[in-house]
Amino acid sequence: MARIDVPAQDTPGGYIEDGAVLSSVTSDPDGYELDLTGREMLIVLNTSGVDTAITFVSVDNVRGRQGDIIATIPAGETGIFGPFSIEGWQQADGKLNVDYPFTQFQASNIRLPSQFKAT
Repeated sequence: MARIDVPAQDTPGGYIEDGAVLSSVTSDPDGYELDLTGREMLIVLNTSGVDTAITFVSVDNVRGRQGDIIATIPAGETGIFGPFSIEGWQQADGKLNVDYPFTQFQASNIRLPSQFKAT
């Protein structure tokens, strides 16, 4: 199963004249993955005609929390998720994994500035 990588886009900061252009990747039946530093936010556009659930694949953490998180994005709408802490979400390969039932999504990954302290 080869997931589609959603590359991080760094935020431009507060002292520029123009915002950054947001790029996105199309979905794939195998799901998304993104490098996880604790500062990532995933933006997902549901281009299908139906409400659709996506699953954020978790890992056990030191507090004993277990279980994936499922979020529903209404048809034609955009969901914004994160930032995701490393604890509980980072897979053994350093990635955050996201699953979905079919391939009608566009995803973008925004990485918050390094001053942001992940919890």
